[in-house]
Order: sequence, then C-alpha cells, then structure tokens
Amino acid sequence: MEFTLTYRGSLHPKGSKAANKEHVHAIRSHFHEQVKNLWEQEPLIDYQDLLKKDDGIRIKRYGIEYVPLVCKKLSFVCHLDITLLRPQVSGEIVHHSGDIDNRLKTLFDSLSMPQNKNQIPKDARVHKSMFFSLLEDDALITKVSVASDRLLEAVDDESEVLLIIRVTTKCIKSLYWTQGLC
Repeated sequence: MEFTLTYRGSLHPKGSKAANKEHVHAIRSHFHEQVKNLWEQEPLIDYQDLLKKDDGIRIKRYGIEYVPLVCKKLSFVCHLDITLLRPQVSGEIVHHSGDIDNRLKTLFDSLSMPQNKNQIPKDARVHKSMFFSLLEDDALITKVSVASDRLLEAVDDESEVLLIIRVTTKCIKSLYWTQGLC
C-alpha cells in the first residue's frame, strides 16, 4: 500500500528544549487525522474489523487506545521517502534551527505511538476513542530516503518545515486477514 502524509509547521531537533513531548504530540496529532482518514478509504475501509476486535490492532498504552497501521500484529514494515523543505539555504545542514538527522528523530517519534509514559503530555487524552498513528514503533521503518531543499515561502519561524512523506507499507509475513493489503 502506498500513500502520502504531509506536515507544515515547526519541526524541532530531538534533544533541543523545544522538541519536548508537547511538540512531538502536536505533530503526532496532526498525523492522527490523516491516518484516521486513510482508514476510511479503500483498501483499509474493508478491514474495519481490525479496529473493533479486542484481538485486533488496537493497543492500550497509558490510558490511550492507539491504532498503529504499521504494526507487528499485521506483520507490516514501511519505507519512507521524505521531502523536507526548510527555510535554510540548501547545503546548510547544521543551523541554529537544527540539523536534519535530529529533526528526523523528532519526526519518527511523532509518527510512532509513545514508547514510554514520559513521552505523553497531560492533555494527550483529548482523543476519546482511538488515536491513529502510522507506526507502532519506529523500528518498523526499514528504509528511509530524504531529500532536503529550500522552502521558498515566507515563514514565521526558522524551525518551520514542509514535509511530504511517501509511505510504502510491506508485509513481511502473509496473514490471512491482511491478504488484500499485501
């Protein structure tokens, strides 16, 4: 399955003061809306039972019920082809707004379910039913390619980016309940 996720906003480098759990969760919430929409379209709409069953792919963690698309239960992994547009001049990899690799670490955290309680802000329980995420764990990313270029629009903040993320999911093991997705 192939699809595209997008994000426009601040992307602070992991390890910086600004890349706190609230920042990561805000980006995670942005992707939640897109992944939820994906589950309402072909081919995933035909697999709604996976969202309803207690033995489906829902994972309860720290009081929140997550629905990761790329997860161990489905035997999925994914490849990410990322276009990162940022206001810095091309070739200026290390800058006060953060280097690319640490920004990518923040992105991977936001595409994944939180791995520990310290990654969840107090207001994270706003999503009452299910919180959709791309990944159960960023270890399920098996290939990444990144193209970085200059964002030519005016920005309010040097940390602002435009991300275009092409996702390709792959089955590593064929399961009878996901045959149409492989």
